Amino acid sequence: MASKKFTRKIDRLDRGVSLLLTQIYFIKYDRSFLRCLLNFVFLKALVVRIFVLLVTLFRFNRINFQAYKRLSFGKKIGRLLGIYKLWRMETLFKGEFKLLNHFDSDTSEVTIVIYVCGTIQNALRSLQSIDQNSMGISCHLIVVDYINLQDYLLQNKIDMPGVEFVGEHPDDISDLHNFLSRATSKFVCFITNPLFVCEDYLKNLLKVIRSKVDIGLVGAKIIYEFGLLKEAGGVITDDKQYKYFGEFSDPEKYEFSYIKETDFQSSLVLVRKADFCKALSRLRYNNWSEFSAVELSVFIKNELCKRVVFQPLALGVILDSIKSVRYHFSTKKNKRDLMTMGYSFTQKSAKSILFIDPFYPTPDKDSGSRRLDEIINIYLNLGYNVFFYGHKEYANFGEYYKNLINKNVKVIYKQFKDDLLEDEYAYLLENINFVWISRLEMNQYYASLIESFGHITWINDTVDLHFLREERMMRQQNRQSADIEHYIAKIKEKEIGLAKRADITIAITSYEKGILESEGAKKVVVVPNIHEVSKDIELLDYNTREGVCFIGGYDHIPNTDAVIWLVNEIMPLVWQTLPNLHLTLLGSNPPDSVKSLRSDLVSVPGYIKDVSPYFNKSRVFVAPLRAGAGMKGKIGQSLEYGLPVVTTSIGAEGMDLEHNEHVLIADDIISFSNEIIRLYQSENLWRKLSKNSFEVINRYSSNSVSKILESISK
Repeated sequence: MASKKFTRKIDRLDRGVSLLLTQIYFIKYDRSFLRCLLNFVFLKALVVRIFVLLVTLFRFNRINFQAYKRLSFGKKIGRLLGIYKLWRMETLFKGEFKLLNHFDSDTSEVTIVIYVCGTIQNALRSLQSIDQNSMGISCHLIVVDYINLQDYLLQNKIDMPGVEFVGEHPDDISDLHNFLSRATSKFVCFITNPLFVCEDYLKNLLKVIRSKVDIGLVGAKIIYEFGLLKEAGGVITDDKQYKYFGEFSDPEKYEFSYIKETDFQSSLVLVRKADFCKALSRLRYNNWSEFSAVELSVFIKNELCKRVVFQPLALGVILDSIKSVRYHFSTKKNKRDLMTMGYSFTQKSAKSILFIDPFYPTPDKDSGSRRLDEIINIYLNLGYNVFFYGHKEYANFGEYYKNLINKNVKVIYKQFKDDLLEDEYAYLLENINFVWISRLEMNQYYASLIESFGHITWINDTVDLHFLREERMMRQQNRQSADIEHYIAKIKEKEIGLAKRADITIAITSYEKGILESEGAKKVVVVPNIHEVSKDIELLDYNTREGVCFIGGYDHIPNTDAVIWLVNEIMPLVWQTLPNLHLTLLGSNPPDSVKSLRSDLVSVPGYIKDVSPYFNKSRVFVAPLRAGAGMKGKIGQSLEYGLPVVTTSIGAEGMDLEHNEHVLIADDIISFSNEIIRLYQSENLWRKLSKNSFEVINRYSSNSVSKILESISK
């Protein structure tokens, strides 16, 4: 443990020192190493970097030598010294220039207009990145050629099929109008600097502009090639100064990593084609170099009264030097001041809520995550500033992180594994109105911290009562003993104690609310699972369906217990009557004990992102739960599809489900197997339960739960 802590401290020190060395070398002394050596701060940081390097080698820590292979000798030395440690390696251009994408104005969704300036080499790097990282989206490419790139391509016999070129002269703007009017595209992606666009840049820009009709322009996060931030949006001050937000800072900081409204964007933006054409028509220019994304942003915001938004998941890397980038920008509006400004775009007038959970929600994998994800959606729709902190998440910028960002959630994340909310982000808590903490262990950990901020309303979401779940599991496994009873009593003491301390405690069912109130909890509110009739539902006829299915995350012990009981004891009785009936056990992370259940009649496919085909084609859903607590998301999920359910009393708990009206309920092997057979063979019963399932789902709609959340957050 001590060894890991030391390693984390070294990593943190290395990042900070490399950042400082990069700032001094590239920004203060414009790549003059000799001048840097005369700077005491630089020398001190250099000594620390060498110390870090020696410690890394001495401790036999893994060094990524692949990162050095494509660098020149000078840059390899610079990387060892920390100066090139942050260099964006993906921008290094190697091999023959060749476009793989098919650019076509007749089928395009997006027209990419790129203004090429600077060197031919940088222009080719930029075009190559557009080609490689726009795959999957139909694009039309127009090059505004300021450096005679087309002549170079012709001379070197480089083919660019489907790409159209426009000159830099005023008359050429009419050519652009013609190209755009002919294209089928709805959007224009405008790139105004030598820029390397990164993976999924266009996909992420499109997600934002499609999300709201009042969003007129979306801009990307722009980074210098040496790894420092160029901009995360911009602000226009009262005295008409144009200032970049965060220039020369660490681009991985939280402040530059969430969607926000800005005054302007530069370099890489996405707009609707109609708005882009309006800007071209109404704004007057002597030549192309005067038309920039900044002017376009201001026009969209002031003239068209639409919002300009920053999207951190879209990333572009500037390929030009600082001087040339600044010169290119300043020649258009020489009064602009490009100094960095620490400016917050957070909606200060709106209420703020922070969610704390061990992990980012995985709504396609487990019921608890799906519920939390829906609650977050409701607060966003209510106009809240929504923050999220994953207590156990570290350096995880995958799909579920991106899902939150694209919802407009401000995700507070750890840059280093030992970062703590109370140390790194305590300043944020000063402006938070509500903190929603999920699960027993998280409420235990953060209770004292939240209580120290008297203005915060602490919402303790039990998710389900842990002591109740554990007690049922112990009984089911016949493991009663004095030690186990003592263990459960301790859990209950903690859970009830937290419910008494919290400003509001959330129960998932009325039954669990009653337990908490009987133990003295002061304010308990029921917030159930949230369900809607599935958008993917196919109301297939009874006769076209076949088979039985189950779904559940197998990290949850009651699910594993349920399917083992189902396959080993219940289904053999069912197969005596229905010998060819197939069972599918859906769900993530099946352990060996579940995988071993596979046979000709039992499938265990593991995690599947889209399970709708199984719910649409199965005839019966089974949930033989013998343990657990709270409301069972799998039951609601099945009812969303109108798929009739056979479950236990524990499975039906919390949803006011009636036997023979909404579901079939059975608690022993013989009864459960008989109910599966009865439902599978009775078309009239099947149709009745399928129809009644939608009545149940309407009780748990987002509209119903929204009213509850609005009332507790006043």
